Amino acid sequence: MKRSGVIPRRDLDWQAIAILFLAAMLLLFDLGGRSLWWDEIINVYIERQSIRGIFASLSGKPGFYQDIHPPLYHLMMHAWITLVSTSNLAMRLPSALFGLLSVALTYRVGHRLGGRSLARSAAYLMAMSAGGLMYLRMGRYYAMTCALGLLSTWLFLRVWTLPRLSNWLLYSAVALAMYYTDYLVVTVLATHTLYALWSGWKHRRAIVVRLAIMQVVVGLLFTPWLPSMFA
Repeated sequence: MKRSGVIPRRDLDWQAIAILFLAAMLLLFDLGGRSLWWDEIINVYIERQSIRGIFASLSGKPGFYQDIHPPLYHLMMHAWITLVSTSNLAMRLPSALFGLLSVALTYRVGHRLGGRSLARSAAYLMAMSAGGLMYLRMGRYYAMTCALGLLSTWLFLRVWTLPRLSNWLLYSAVALAMYYTDYLVVTVLATHTLYALWSGWKHRRAIVVRLAIMQVVVGLLFTPWLPSMFA
């Protein structure tokens, strides 16, 4: 008898597990071996400040080191380095873990769109991309943005087929986190909206309307940061 909640061994995708293992090795190998890049050093300066200093830097106030970006990644790293350190490895490890999550989410999105073959191919390409690995290992917000973008896409596909309240709430929360991580994520959410309008206006109009309402609510929740964004 099968135990509830346990995946049978024959249903596990061992090739996907191997790809994740390969991705982990590539992302973590000699992670702290090289000196921090200039962009990573900027992060160290910003994230070692107080919370007030971080917000001042990100909003471009005179007298503070300036790096105009949303605050979520920097606040997370501020807490991280307070608990750990500002070593090369410590500054890059969260990004590498977000990078590994990105490979896993690439598999999940691919599986939902086209089954195991597409999922494996997409995850393998993600894991083996030299340019992608460089940015996913860097102590910046890039890997976190990538992971959140893929997670939002997976949740969007879930909402599209199973529009439960829990799925909508999760999708909305991730969308808001994306806005507070990187300004360019608006392109990801815009793509979701365009897909919904193109493929669902006739037959799934209720979902499209809810999506539009969700986008407005998330946008309103981002408005407190707009003065800093345009400072």
